[in-house]
Amino acid sequence: MKIRSLMLLALATLSPAVLGATLNISPTRLTFTEQKPTTLLTVTNQDTESVSVQADVKRWLQVNNADLLQDDNDLIITPAIFKLAPGSRQIVRIGWRQTPSRASSERSWRVLLSELPAPADPAAATDTRLRLAMRLSLPLFMPASPLADSRLRWRWQPGETADTARLVIENQGERHARIQQVTLSSPSADTQRIDTQLYVLPGATRVLTVPAGLAVNGQVAMTSDAVTPPHALHAEQ
Repeated sequence: MKIRSLMLLALATLSPAVLGATLNISPTRLTFTEQKPTTLLTVTNQDTESVSVQADVKRWLQVNNADLLQDDNDLIITPAIFKLAPGSRQIVRIGWRQTPSRASSERSWRVLLSELPAPADPAAATDTRLRLAMRLSLPLFMPASPLADSRLRWRWQPGETADTARLVIENQGERHARIQQVTLSSPSADTQRIDTQLYVLPGATRVLTVPAGLAVNGQVAMTSDAVTPPHALHAEQ
């Protein structure tokens, strides 16, 4: 069986420009400002076959350690549906229907790109290839202020098992933080680094499960890229 892998992606966000074997997406993180309430996304088909794509934008919230997507009529994305021939590209525009109102905290959305299934071809009934539907999800932010930043606090909770603990991370700032690495250091000098791509939106709380031995009187350092380039962030306990 020949497998044509297009890559299935739910809510992860990757840094490289190439996402999957078919589409090249640029950029992979989008931003609005009050001075520039529109943003552009370039989608390029690098495959040898045409592909049809549906574009949508949803409001992105975080509640009870989970990502939630909601319909949002404030934004418009165009074109909402497009077809890309091999080697062609499409500019996708995201903007506000009306002038956005000022907010006290950063607002966040997810731009969703979903592959539409091709019409059934009776002549291809003997084709044994497995085709995986593609779905890409990209973050879109509108900061309340260019000077706003994240402010992380953390605390420990018992884990679900005796050998685990829960590292609870709360963002009390006005801007998201994307935590790329968490370093745990125990009093006995044991150290463990956890690589992650964990977004913590303003006012939200996220939880990481870690080994319990590093949680007792341990130190926590985080690497984040909220506003400045990635830097060591010693969150408050």
